[in-house]
Amino acid sequence: MMDSAQNLHLEEGQAPPPETPQAHLRDFLGALLLLLVSVAFAIAALQIPFQTSNWVWYTSPGIFALIMAVCLGACSAAVGYRGIRGWLSKRHEVSPTSWRESFQRWGMGRFFASVAIILVYIVLLGKVPFLVVSVGLILTLGTAFREGRFWDALRPSLVAALVVVVLAYAIRKVFGIMLP
Repeated sequence: MMDSAQNLHLEEGQAPPPETPQAHLRDFLGALLLLLVSVAFAIAALQIPFQTSNWVWYTSPGIFALIMAVCLGACSAAVGYRGIRGWLSKRHEVSPTSWRESFQRWGMGRFFASVAIILVYIVLLGKVPFLVVSVGLILTLGTAFREGRFWDALRPSLVAALVVVVLAYAIRKVFGIMLP
């Protein structure tokens, strides 16, 4: 039987890597990417009519997407601001390295893998039921990019997938909005 300290370590995962001068730049670049994603989703949400004979503005399918895009954009802007401030204050500590080495340290391979998984998700939207493809995305990302054993990563991924299913059901029942 595990004691509580070992159990806590398993649930929390590994400690984050120590802060380096490049960490702030990575935060800024990651936030910039997410900000661009949020802008794209906000533009797409604004293209959905907010009032038709089937719904009024507060039940429009575009309102939820717009709110989520704004939240993602606001959080990304906050992280980006913190990242650029930190990078500007510590840029003199950065030792020169090659771009390739910097990208490897940053985890560019994982980044491209996650982008590929999300692109597959986008392609499958509309072809596969929304909840099936969303649960698949959560389970894939939750288990593929976590350190440690597969089974230790599966439990929180299943919980997150269950939350998505429950929220989608609640949105459909409370607001009458059927997610794509």
